[in-house]
Amino acid sequence: MPSGPQTHSQAVAEDAYAAMKQHLGFTAAGGAHLWGLGAPLSGRRSWGVGRLHAAILADDRAMRVFRGGHEQIDRQRERMAAWLRGLFDDKDSRLRRERSQRVGQAHVEVSLPQHYMITGMEIIRSELEGCVRGLDIPNVEASVTSVNKMLALELGAMLESYKSRYAHRIQHREREAVEERLTRAEHMAHLGQLAASLAHAIKN
Repeated sequence: MPSGPQTHSQAVAEDAYAAMKQHLGFTAAGGAHLWGLGAPLSGRRSWGVGRLHAAILADDRAMRVFRGGHEQIDRQRERMAAWLRGLFDDKDSRLRRERSQRVGQAHVEVSLPQHYMITGMEIIRSELEGCVRGLDIPNVEASVTSVNKMLALELGAMLESYKSRYAHRIQHREREAVEERLTRAEHMAHLGQLAASLAHAIKN
């Protein structure tokens, strides 16, 4: 499906993703190592999602965030599993970034604190690294390095969702404050006009 023109926030997110990619040194060679893992890992699709799910269920604070209960948690689990599959199946960096942002936005919507995403990503990284090291493939270390860099990129894209949401909230509150000041100013102007009319009537 063709995408429409970019919004300013989308352009900023894409620039940030490109900058992170450069700083992390995620090159075309690193991407090649990553795409080559899709088939060998096809039979190990859990990749830590089950462990992450268990960690959420064991944490009372995390459970309070998911007000929709187990059904909502299961939906989040499916989103995470789909996102992980896309890491090795999709070579389009824009699609990967947008998918990661959607995962982040889903967490923002349920008000999941950022540290859960960071610790959750570490669980997935640890499990996925163990899976890769268990494969009978050449250049295992290079593949592990590529996976780690990609997960750092994905976490960065997810956390961008928090920044965007907070910026939106601040803008919304500022807009409300301006509207409130304008309403108050209009009210005071009406009172001033009324006072002037009364003073004129009393004078006459």
